[in-house]
Amino acid sequence: MRTILLVGEDALLLDSRAAVLSRTKAGTLNASQYEVAVYRSQRFDLLVLCHTLRQGDRIAVAELARHQWPEIPILQVLQYEWEQFVTLKYADQFVLSCDPGKLLQRATELLEKPLKQSRRTISDHLSPAADKQSATNFLR
Repeated sequence: MRTILLVGEDALLLDSRAAVLSRTKAGTLNASQYEVAVYRSQRFDLLVLCHTLRQGDRIAVAELARHQWPEIPILQVLQYEWEQFVTLKYADQFVLSCDPGKLLQRATELLEKPLKQSRRTISDHLSPAADKQSATNFLR
């Protein structure tokens, strides 16, 4: 079963997005930016970054994901269309937060694409030192 990791700061909004994304038949996991490391032993097929994360935090999580899990596609949910130009290199797709239909469409497209490399668990990419450094960077 495919899994989507949703990262944001509003638990109710993440639950709402998870309900929309359930139509992809993928399982969902919700996390705040500080909880991402909790899922390091889980497999997931798509990372969704919610607009409720501050722009700098979205970039930090995306950079971490690109560095440690390069095969996982990233979908950023933006509040404003202009944000895509600021965070362009940190996502495979963008969608505006006010359009659940587009969220479902973009997620489905990304889930149907083959992964960039063989699928690995997040823990395959994290060493204890990297894990500690990641947590330190998020807590700043």
